[in-house]
Amino acid sequence: MDLLYTRGSACSLGRELVHTPAPAVRASVRKGICMKRIAVLIAIVAVAVLLAKRLGPRFDVASRIAAMPDSAPPKWIFNNVTEIRANTDRILDLLQRQATAEPEHPAPAVPGG
Repeated sequence: MDLLYTRGSACSLGRELVHTPAPAVRASVRKGICMKRIAVLIAIVAVAVLLAKRLGPRFDVASRIAAMPDSAPPKWIFNNVTEIRANTDRILDLLQRQATAEPEHPAPAVPGG
């Protein structure tokens, strides 16, 4: 390891040598610490994904929402999202039926255009 030797600080009154790493060594140490943090983060995410896959089938959201009281905000949100999806499906069905029932009309010609 490439170390620079400098005299001690004012607190040590110059009686001892302080080992100060060179800037390149400090940069590589910082990079190593950053890589360790990234590796730990990846490991945590991997464990969370594995737990979610393993425990996922146990958590049935619809049954948990159904067990809540009617005044519970999560139940309101779940019911509203469900109704919005149903309305969207009905609208899309109506639009598809209209598109197949009516042939397209060409746009009228604009005089002097």
